Amino acid sequence: MAEIGPTIFTEWMRQYLDGVWKDDFPSNDTTTLRYPSFDRTLHMAEKEPNAHWFDDITTPAKETIGSVLTQSFRGAVDSLTRQHGNMGTAWQWGPHKATRITHLARLDALSALNVQIGGGRSVVNATSERHGPSWRMVVALGPTPKAYGVYPGGQSGNPGSPNYLNMLETWRTGQLNELLYLQSAQDKHPRIKRKMTLK
Repeated sequence: MAEIGPTIFTEWMRQYLDGVWKDDFPSNDTTTLRYPSFDRTLHMAEKEPNAHWFDDITTPAKETIGSVLTQSFRGAVDSLTRQHGNMGTAWQWGPHKATRITHLARLDALSALNVQIGGGRSVVNATSERHGPSWRMVVALGPTPKAYGVYPGGQSGNPGSPNYLNMLETWRTGQLNELLYLQSAQDKHPRIKRKMTLK
């Protein structure tokens, strides 16, 4: 979260993908073509460094993988400098990514803004700027299964409740709560406050 490397790498790879594919996969009012995946682009860089895709067909020069990587890195640093000033704490991954947990009503006043959390689109903690795993759960299998989970908010969904965001910090820091897993309807547990029978 406090590292600068992920910020630079993410912006660099965004510009690198543009540098490789934008001239071949144009977007306009009628057509939007998706780029090949990051994994496919990485495979091409490793196994096919002379592929014609590295050349930008809109320029007279003949671009290579080296020139695309260098140009995109410079572009990433320039872009981050314009956004955050000279390299410093504003370049750290948490502040740069500034994850937001948006309320269903999409009102900032009911949302959690600028949540300082690590993760990224393509890692285990797949939390991006706007999207991610709201529900996290780990299950330990065995004779008596145990489960642990958390989600970024309270259980009521009521913005007037004092517990509306009471599990956000637990979620943000990667902690989990042990979930109540009863073996039968007759099981008792001190965490059970009420019972409801539907007929």
